[in-house]
Amino acid sequence: MLNKVERSDNMSLEGKAEGKTLVGSINKVDTLTISAYGIAVKNGFEGTEEEWLASLKGDKGEKGADGTVAFEDLTEAQVESLRGEKGADGKDGVSGKDGANGKDGVSATHSWSGTVLTVTSASGTSSANLKGEKGDKGDKGDKGATGATGAQGIQGAKGDTGAKGDKGDKGDPGDSAWTESKEYPNCFYRVSGGVTEWLNPPMVSGVEYRTAERYKDAAVYKKVDANGDVLWRKDGDSQWHLLSSAGYIAPATVE
Repeated sequence: MLNKVERSDNMSLEGKAEGKTLVGSINKVDTLTISAYGIAVKNGFEGTEEEWLASLKGDKGEKGADGTVAFEDLTEAQVESLRGEKGADGKDGVSGKDGANGKDGVSATHSWSGTVLTVTSASGTSSANLKGEKGDKGDKGDKGATGATGAQGIQGAKGDTGAKGDKGDKGDPGDSAWTESKEYPNCFYRVSGGVTEWLNPPMVSGVEYRTAERYKDAAVYKKVDANGDVLWRKDGDSQWHLLSSAGYIAPATVE
């Protein structure tokens, strides 16, 4: 600590204060500066300046705590105070060298059997059923359009005559009984509504036969044309059809 005294010029100062020698100087700014040693002497210190400096050194203090601080012991505010500003993006690194080529794979073949996959290679053969779990039943689809009527199949051969059955109850008056033709064996005819109907007609070329067969509740007529094709038409229809072009109801049995 220094004491100051105002002066108008530079000068040296040495004097007594309460019987003590004071040492100081006056500078250009008119301030009397007294050294700290001078102040100490003024306040009762006895001895040289070197002794006074030595007296300023205190006793050795106790050893302080370790100055190392663990990062986890820092508060959030302390950690944040240590965070620097974000640095600039670094330059892209140099591309690495291509890796070595891999080893050749093992040749293999495979085959399917339904949902079972079989794989064969140099290491052996293995199979696995890849069928998944059955899914939930789907919603019922819309009804599809009616398909076209299929072609009538070829008429089969006449079967053997079955055994005679028991006599049935007497029926209502109706068509005449079936009669086997003497000229054409196994060909039967009867009169129905004043018209002759045939069961297994003889099919003489050019002759039109009304049969016991029905198509949509109408009697069926048959004939053989000049080419040997069997034709048919329903009663009331003038259009003839090949026998294989449409179906009709099977003929009645012989009474």
